[in-house]
Amino acid sequence: MGTVLVEISDRKRAEAALKEREEEFRAIFENAVVGITKVAPDGKFLKVNPGLCELLGYTESQLLAIDFQYCTHPEDLQKELSCDSLYQAPSISSFSLEKRFIRSDGEVVWTNVTIGLVNDFSGENKYAIGVIADITARKQAEQDLKESQQRFQILAEVSPVAIVRTDVTGNSLYFNDCWRQISWN
Repeated sequence: MGTVLVEISDRKRAEAALKEREEEFRAIFENAVVGITKVAPDGKFLKVNPGLCELLGYTESQLLAIDFQYCTHPEDLQKELSCDSLYQAPSISSFSLEKRFIRSDGEVVWTNVTIGLVNDFSGENKYAIGVIADITARKQAEQDLKESQQRFQILAEVSPVAIVRTDVTGNSLYFNDCWRQISWN
């Protein structure tokens, strides 16, 4: 009799611990500030969290009716399709890529997508878990910096003032035409 009670108590504790873990994972999924999705091998959304819905501007039911490619920027579609072959590679369990999505309102959003593949016991891909983070602000800052550097380069080249840039040891890193003319004459 005592053994049966211990087994029942152990089972109840295990069930309670499992329920607690499930609730914890559900809370993480539902409250994450990044998009999280479960995706079928054919790219169809199987499950999406509110973070992904907000990021892409679709409702949950709208996303579940489409696939990843539907909202992928056309210029990134080939990159997306080339990643499909990674689903079949047995040695690869995860990968990341930067890509653009087109939101439901037509706005383009840059993302970093990390995919983890989930296989069944035979090694066949069952589905993938995707974590999608918005990197639009970072991409905009990179573009702004690139444009600023290009403007500086143009201004420095046509400047009537000699401009030289050195590193901390005094080695020249850059000098414009005016500097060359002064220093070589």
